[in-house]
Amino acid sequence: MKYLRLLNLPALIGIGLLLGLGGAGPAQSQEWPPLTVEMRAARSGNLVTFVMFVANRSPLTYSYEVRASIPEGGALVSCQYGTHRTDWRQCGLDGQGNLGWTSPVGLRGGAVVGPYTFTVDVSEAQRPVSFAWLNFYNNSPAGSWTGPLVAPADTRPVSSVFVGTGRRTVSGNAFMPWNVTIPAGHTLNFVFSSDEPHTLTFLSAVSPPPAGPPPFWPANVRSGDTVSYDGSQFINTGIQERGTRLAVTFPQVGHFGYFCAIRPGMAGAVDVVPAGQPYTTQSEGWVQAEQENRTILGLVPTARQQGLAGHRQVSRPDGTVLWEVQVGSVVRAPSGYLELLEYFPPTVRIRAGDTVRWKAQTPHTVTFLPPGQPPFDPFETPPTKPSQNYDPTRLYHSGVLGLTDFLGPDAPTDF
Repeated sequence: MKYLRLLNLPALIGIGLLLGLGGAGPAQSQEWPPLTVEMRAARSGNLVTFVMFVANRSPLTYSYEVRASIPEGGALVSCQYGTHRTDWRQCGLDGQGNLGWTSPVGLRGGAVVGPYTFTVDVSEAQRPVSFAWLNFYNNSPAGSWTGPLVAPADTRPVSSVFVGTGRRTVSGNAFMPWNVTIPAGHTLNFVFSSDEPHTLTFLSAVSPPPAGPPPFWPANVRSGDTVSYDGSQFINTGIQERGTRLAVTFPQVGHFGYFCAIRPGMAGAVDVVPAGQPYTTQSEGWVQAEQENRTILGLVPTARQQGLAGHRQVSRPDGTVLWEVQVGSVVRAPSGYLELLEYFPPTVRIRAGDTVRWKAQTPHTVTFLPPGQPPFDPFETPPTKPSQNYDPTRLYHSGVLGLTDFLGPDAPTDF
């Protein structure tokens, strides 16, 4: 029945346009954007169907391209325009997880066209969330417009919090959603979803944490466990990789914080309310997590520019050059922060006699392995610099730099 109601959207949008915008006239041409796209979603089992309508709010005819994202990890099953079913390979797939349709003929002023429909198998997707956007042209003003994130309706309490995001050298350090409200007795599933390791750590309000720096605190739960937390327990997963899951039940009303013990500033919170009070729904949780994920990953260009700005070269009186290389780059966001695990620049071309200094404000190493030397645990291997001049037959290892958040201002940051 939900899907049948979705197919009535042209009438609903048409009524909204008449009530909200009135007839065509000079005032209409001032509306921005002139074209919008409305998206709705309905779920049946592992299949989610997204339906879109394009509305022209102006009196002018516009050509347009409508695009939509496929939920990450989802598999496109089918797509169609109106009653015309299209082979899914012909839905304008761009190889980057998006699909769409183009209308060079255009949409006349005041008209609504659709439905544009696509169905996705979300059994392997973390979040069944999509959004649509438009590029419109052949009239003025031309431009583009992006609609909000959309998920199928689900009024159950939010069930998942995602721990980290990113792949390879991109590390998004945030819990998503970073703050949720749930009814007492509800269980949250914490899903580790980054290529970089993290911990999930809850402190006890009645006893101190273990001795030593937080990264070395012992784990007392395992992936797949279900545990209860009311504020009195110490819970720590230890350092875990992508795919780790921990289910935490919250029996007591209250505000409970948690954090990642190896990523200073990466923290989240759970507000537990009595039964019958408003809570974060599953749909709201999906959308909030996806929005925070996109915000964090959208900082990559800024982080890369910032990292390159930390690169220096200083000419010295003897004709040699001191090169400074930035190790890592961090940009903060409201829900956490993004870190690029890269050297800036990645390659430095120097002359014999030049010096390179690496600088790190967050935990990293600078390591040169001699031939035949296997990789090792950087925390277990002390710093070593056998000579001031580099010898490729020997090991050079900075130790872990940038530990000021854990060891204080005297922790080394240069090598």
